[in-house]
Amino acid sequence: MMIRLLPPFHKFWPVLALVGALLGGPSNPACANPNNNDLFNEDGYRKDQYRAPTPDSAPGATTLTAAQLKELLDRGEKKMGLVDVLPVPPRPADLAADTLWTPPTHHNIPGSLWLPDAGQPVLSPALEQYFKQGLDKADGGDKAVPVVIYCREECWMSWNAAKRASLWGYRIYWYPGGIEQWSRAGYPLTDSKPEPSTELGR
Repeated sequence: MMIRLLPPFHKFWPVLALVGALLGGPSNPACANPNNNDLFNEDGYRKDQYRAPTPDSAPGATTLTAAQLKELLDRGEKKMGLVDVLPVPPRPADLAADTLWTPPTHHNIPGSLWLPDAGQPVLSPALEQYFKQGLDKADGGDKAVPVVIYCREECWMSWNAAKRASLWGYRIYWYPGGIEQWSRAGYPLTDSKPEPSTELGR
């Protein structure tokens, strides 16, 4: 896997705009209130307007900044998993059915497992199994090993995923700054592909 220092992140806004559409549009401070029942399901997971300011913490998880995460990775004192839950960009709705289309290249933090859609408010049995298998791969089968969960900046998908994984008994670090803050700090990104899954067609 080739690791590279990528250009400033604004170069990737056209790609991220596609993902933004899937996540629910631009940020809106009014969407940050976790007590808004219109935005959360009965289990407390965000179900709408995923691109919005997030709280300072996720239930059961330890929050990290970009600098803190980089320090942990550089120090290498303990094993630590990285999980990116960003959804795969959707096929453009106005694209002709007979037009060949492949998702744009995704970049994330080196060493990450990309588990698209693991931050959905409700997981199908196949997606739940996919998420759990990814977490087990990230921590090497040892739930005492921390797993960092992230997505984009101001992305409730990572909050949902961190909360759910914590309830399952995993030791979770939540990095809400996402790939944007990581890139702005000048840290490296690398090409990534979703973890394969026959059940999910990946």
